[in-house]
Amino acid sequence: MFEFCFIVHEWAGTLLTETEESTDARFFPLDELPLPSDGGFWHKHNREVINDFMRYDGQLILK
Repeated sequence: MFEFCFIVHEWAGTLLTETEESTDARFFPLDELPLPSDGGFWHKHNREVINDFMRYDGQLILK
């Protein structure tokens, strides 16, 4: 898997909630993120990404 993640500190404009690629896009506080509850791959992956974000110190994270 190859993935780019970006930290956004400011956002301007209107979030399009429905596009060709999404049906319910929203912003969430970090402590209220809707993570998959199945305990499968995506739950573990998303949790790892959030944990990486929480400990981010300005250095590239490469795994």
